[in-house]
Amino acid sequence: GSFQLTMTYPLEVIRARTSMSAAFGNHYSGMLDCAVQTVRKEGWLALYNGYPISLIAGTPYVGFQMTFNTMLLRYMPLDPDTGKVPIHFKLLGGALAGLSAQSIIYPGDTMRRRMQVDGIDGAKKVYRNFFHCFQSILATEGVMGLYRGIGANALRCIPGAAIQFTAYDCFKAALGLGKKGGTTEKANKGKTAR
Repeated sequence: GSFQLTMTYPLEVIRARTSMSAAFGNHYSGMLDCAVQTVRKEGWLALYNGYPISLIAGTPYVGFQMTFNTMLLRYMPLDPDTGKVPIHFKLLGGALAGLSAQSIIYPGDTMRRRMQVDGIDGAKKVYRNFFHCFQSILATEGVMGLYRGIGANALRCIPGAAIQFTAYDCFKAALGLGKKGGTTEKANKGKTAR
């Protein structure tokens, strides 16, 4: 988790900067050009702008997602013939789990994105750290500023999480890992089919 984030985070910053470069008057010829210019003008630490908030928000996100999915599956109706949660309810549970987790950690995501482009091309930085970023957003935009873009994110998150959790359950079942004590079966243990 955190090792992977540490190793790949500069790519997140480069992606954010290349996608936003025109808005800031910059035009990178590609990813390598963005990385070179960023390091030359701002130093190599600029490739880790927003990293602390990603580290803090990323771990709970996965935990929330997994917990919500398990909890939701407990309340899904079972197929009377198989005694298992039908695939369309697994999709629904995954979608709701992903949306719930994303809604909780979304303010961290907003701060991360803003800090990734902060100081782009050597411009004066707006935020000293993620606490200052949080305070600045609240002071200038209110609480809703922390949730700017959540609607578009939900449109991306819902199908992604639905597919992620359904595929996870299906692969577990195919490998024989879900037959005894698996996510769906354990979640519905003792529940009568409707």
